[in-house]
Amino acid sequence: MSSLTTKGSIPLENFIKETVYYLNALTPRLRYKDGKRLDEILGYVYIVTNTMTFDQIRVFIPGLKPLIEPDTLMELQEAGERRFVEFHKAVLRPYYNEHTRSIEDSIRAESVQFVEVDGSEILYQ
Repeated sequence: MSSLTTKGSIPLENFIKETVYYLNALTPRLRYKDGKRLDEILGYVYIVTNTMTFDQIRVFIPGLKPLIEPDTLMELQEAGERRFVEFHKAVLRPYYNEHTRSIEDSIRAESVQFVEVDGSEILYQ
């Protein structure tokens, strides 16, 4: 019998209570057909670190326009600047990865926004 957790999505906040993440990087997710990569962007994967637990996760957000261009984020980081984000309606769905032979997390959200972190205060932009 398969796990009930693989049949639905679970709010990410059920696993990680703190909703603010440091934005490490983001990359486009491209469409594949018959094992071949197409030049069609499905959305962006945000690689983030939670500010309280230090858990690093990847969150997919569908759409053609990222919150910030990957090159711009890299330039800001090289200049010593940090960007923090919060996801809207982030959900986790476990799945079995045939390649790694383990259960892994697929996380997606409807949207993402920048937040300013000043000490313990979170200022929404």
